[in-house]
Amino acid sequence: MVKSIEGKDRNKQSLLIVSHTPMVAHFFLRGHIQALKNKFNIILAHNTKIDKFCPSVMDLCQIQSISIQRKITFFRDILAMFQIIILIIKYQPKIVLSVTPKSGLLGMLVARLLGVKVRLHIFQGEIWPNRTGFLKKILMLCDSLIIKNSTHLLCVSESEKMLLQSTFSMKLGKIEVLGYGTICGVKPKFFEVNPAGVKLDDPIKYELEGFKVCAYLGRICEEKGVRDLINAFCLLDHSTKDKRLVFIGPEENFSIAEELKKIPENLQKLILTYPFTENPENILPLANFLCLPSYREGFGLSILEAAAMGIPAIGTRIVGISDAIVENETGLLCEPRNPNDLAKCLQSMFDDDALRRRLGSNARQRAAKYFRQSEVVSLYAEYIGQLT
Repeated sequence: MVKSIEGKDRNKQSLLIVSHTPMVAHFFLRGHIQALKNKFNIILAHNTKIDKFCPSVMDLCQIQSISIQRKITFFRDILAMFQIIILIIKYQPKIVLSVTPKSGLLGMLVARLLGVKVRLHIFQGEIWPNRTGFLKKILMLCDSLIIKNSTHLLCVSESEKMLLQSTFSMKLGKIEVLGYGTICGVKPKFFEVNPAGVKLDDPIKYELEGFKVCAYLGRICEEKGVRDLINAFCLLDHSTKDKRLVFIGPEENFSIAEELKKIPENLQKLILTYPFTENPENILPLANFLCLPSYREGFGLSILEAAAMGIPAIGTRIVGISDAIVENETGLLCEPRNPNDLAKCLQSMFDDDALRRRLGSNARQRAAKYFRQSEVVSLYAEYIGQLT
């Protein structure tokens, strides 16, 4: 086949994916890019200066760095918009795909302006339900603009679909959920791990071995309910001294160490941290259960990953998590921003071994039936492929 000097196959159409950080690409999009690269020349635009610790997907596609940020930064966002314009003019993509709120706003607006015929956005959790006043109205306006400027819309859970349909009065069929939800599903290695047989040399194993462990896996930030989890853990009965809480993931404008200074010293020793890891399947088996007390979520990938290992979860009763956890069947749900309610769930999970075993067994069966990555990615690849 004839290729350009940039490695572009002239016999393929181009697919431009607009995101914001390498973490999104690594955890959510790697499988999709792998599945679609034989059909498309894939260009991934995101900010390579954020999350430098995260592995790149440059082995699978072209990477273009844009100045997009997680938070609203007017001048950098305007610059990112012009950078997307340049990329669309240069690569003439058949499809522009966006996967995060800000990239959706910028990507869909620019793609429509430049006449890209297929404009696909994937919703993965909304910000505005947790905001109030003028900011909430602005964020809702942004989502409405994404909807109006997209030709196709997907979201990652049924509860999110219902929220968007009712809020923005969308016609039936305007937005879809593929399969049973989630954007990427669970990698095979999570199903292959035998928690009882895991042998780790990492020092954290020896700090957690022999204790009942609650694990948090993900970005450590305010909107994930991390402070609520620490406060709820402190409310538990610690007379037996057999409980541990471990945070696994990168800190994002939130310091666990600073937060621990606010609690009694004897409880500080019961809470551990572990940095970002490419292989959470090596740490999760040390946990008896997972907890994700988030304020907003698309689907809760870490809940599914734990479920694949037979590890039950506690989550908040919000859009997305209420799809990942079947209450009292694969895990427990509590009210968001409510440490007392969360503490009740934590105490039940720590104290009741039979409950954990039952929930974990059910969670594994459900994950294996509906959320294997190969099947989920295949649905997305087929959907995107037929848009051309």
